[in-house]
Amino acid sequence: MSKKVIICLAGVAIYLIWYASQPASSVKLVERQDLVEPLTMTIASASAQSVESDNSVLDAELLSGFDAAVLQIEAKQWASAEKSLKSLVQSYPRVQALYVNLAAVLARQGRLEQAREVLLTGLQQDSVSASLYNSLRQVHGALAADAYRKALDSAKTDTQPKAIELEIVASMPTLMRKSAATSVASPKLESAPIPDQPSQLERRLSGEVAALQSQLSAQQREHQAALDALKAQVEQQQRLLDQQADEMVKAQLASSDRAAPSPRSELPPVISAAAVAESASVADLNIGNKLGADAARRDDAAIEQVRGWARAWGASDMSAYIRFYAANYSPGQFVSHQDWLQQNETRFAGNDEITVNVSDFVVSDLGSQFSVTFTQHYRSRTFDETVRKRLVFEVENGDWSRAKIVSEQTVSG
Repeated sequence: MSKKVIICLAGVAIYLIWYASQPASSVKLVERQDLVEPLTMTIASASAQSVESDNSVLDAELLSGFDAAVLQIEAKQWASAEKSLKSLVQSYPRVQALYVNLAAVLARQGRLEQAREVLLTGLQQDSVSASLYNSLRQVHGALAADAYRKALDSAKTDTQPKAIELEIVASMPTLMRKSAATSVASPKLESAPIPDQPSQLERRLSGEVAALQSQLSAQQREHQAALDALKAQVEQQQRLLDQQADEMVKAQLASSDRAAPSPRSELPPVISAAAVAESASVADLNIGNKLGADAARRDDAAIEQVRGWARAWGASDMSAYIRFYAANYSPGQFVSHQDWLQQNETRFAGNDEITVNVSDFVVSDLGSQFSVTFTQHYRSRTFDETVRKRLVFEVENGDWSRAKIVSEQTVSG
């Protein structure tokens, strides 16, 4: 309260003391309105001037602190910007731009869960802010993508979420500048504390990641069982080929016996055995060549599928990239097909300059499916990584060139 208001109140108090000391008949309150009314008007005017002066000071402090925090963000002085914005949020809890920028500072350091809590706190003050909702949607998408990445690559020890670049409010709008002073004059709402520790979301996401890892382990066991079954099938086919070769040898021997001129004539056993063995070898070679050619064609089709998938990704062609996956593809039980599509829209929108190279292919025939394990080198302006990856395809009508991806897994980093 200003000194002028205090002086006026003191004057009123002195007057009331004097009035109370006078005899009741000597003066009437109604007769002294010429004194009371000017005093009342003076107090009201002084109070209004005081509030206006305080608001001007506070508004200037808000704008000065806000502009300084923006400069700190642009200079990547994260600690200073975070400290400045937290102080402003405590003083101006209704200014949504402060929450947007504080969440951006935390997100750019990879502190996504704390950024989420800041945005939720801001929505408690302004439940219809489009900026807060947009930033919160991006943080949720990044948290889901991080949980998916951790589930795919359980061998990595780095659990720090990847930083994302949320948009900041670089200049406070005029309307927000006016409302900032008004929010100071009205009673302040208690703002929720800005969390410095991970929230309950991390514990829930950790449980989801554990479930995803369990599911991936089960899938690996299924794939191993399929490989064992395929091995047994190959061994059975080899036994059938050996049996066919034996039957051909017996048939050749029987034919030679029937062609003999008389029972006393004998065929040279060495020559007959050599001829039969040569015939069997030729038959085995023809069968092996056919099987080998078919397998080579399938392997080429499988590798070309992976190369086409990598080309679509590197060209940021989302439509072509999505066509390599099954129509109902989902990376896990906690991420739906629609969520996966939305995650890819965000990822492709932000990756305008990337390269994806694939090499060192190993193809495995799983019957109705096949897998391709390969080395993937991904590089963008801000990220460079080489990993060993495996894609599992579902075969359609025996045509490997039209197979669709049903499983994607990082084998090693």
